[in-house]
Amino acid sequence: MKLDLGQYAGQVEKLSFKIYTPTIENDVLFLRLWIKLSETGEIHKLLNPAQHTLFGFMALFQPPVTTIFTLNVQNQINYLTWFTEFSCATPSVFTGLWVDRAQRGSRNMLLKQKLVHIGLFQNISLIYAVTRQQNIDRFRKCGYNLVGQMPGFYVDELGFMLVATKESFESSRLFSIV
Repeated sequence: MKLDLGQYAGQVEKLSFKIYTPTIENDVLFLRLWIKLSETGEIHKLLNPAQHTLFGFMALFQPPVTTIFTLNVQNQINYLTWFTEFSCATPSVFTGLWVDRAQRGSRNMLLKQKLVHIGLFQNISLIYAVTRQQNIDRFRKCGYNLVGQMPGFYVDELGFMLVATKESFESSRLFSIV
């Protein structure tokens, strides 16, 4: 899926978005991220058990999944979002997001999320996401609404299915503050 960021192309260039393609360089970056997430235990909070192994983790980002990431000055992934396009009654994507702790909540990260959402909403109507975070207020600030609970999604914990529309995103706090 191609993100249509037309008028925002200059900002995207400044943020140095990269689109994952299977190359040795990219795979080494993702291997390093998998090691970091495994060592810190974050992988258990972020992904379901099938994606905790190196094979499951790498498989998650292969085409037709679109994966966007940025690197920090140490050449490590510090922002990662991925999405898979599907159609129900309307064109939609299922998305995931990981942000390095040092960048969480920063204006830079919020701008990245805003631009990715703007690009996605050029082609789709709904964005779905699942989280294990029970306090979904931060997602509401980004235009997401709770659809329901998903028992067993993370084996030991509930998953919470969220959805955002273009309208809910454009009226969200994220859209207005960045």
